[in-house]
Amino acid sequence: MKKKLMIILAIILLLIVMVVAGGVIWYNNAIGGNKDNNEQIVMEIENGSTMTTVGALLREKGIISSEEAFKIYSKLN
Repeated sequence: MKKKLMIILAIILLLIVMVVAGGVIWYNNAIGGNKDNNEQIVMEIENGSTMTTVGALLREKGIISSEEAFKIYSKLN
């Protein structure tokens, strides 16, 4: 009985680790943008713009690939 419980707990822990690792990889890729491109991009962000609007502008310019990751980033920093 203890052996089955340990195996189940190990599988659950492994699944949690995989989900967290996948989330971290997605986040880093989504917020990183195109690191191979050293071109400067000039943007004008209007006063009073929301994070959603700024995220959409950044995605439109190809600076980021995910507006959701940008929102998470802006809340964490």
